[in-house]
Amino acid sequence: MAKTSTSIPLVGPSGLMSQLGISEKTDRREFRRQIRRWLKKTKALWPKCPARLDADGNALILSHAKAIAGRG
Repeated sequence: MAKTSTSIPLVGPSGLMSQLGISEKTDRREFRRQIRRWLKKTKALWPKCPARLDADGNALILSHAKAIAGRG
């Protein structure tokens, strides 16, 4: 059975901070706020964006979705 969503932790060795090359010295709360701001802007342009933060704000959840249709 195919997974319907994937969870990416924000911190830790395989976390989003590490994947983006952001220093562990960066305040985790500020990083979480920045992710929320990016998601808010993204959803303003793409309301059906399949990304969200989990309830605790510790992981980015990516759900399966159809691709955006191109112009044309």
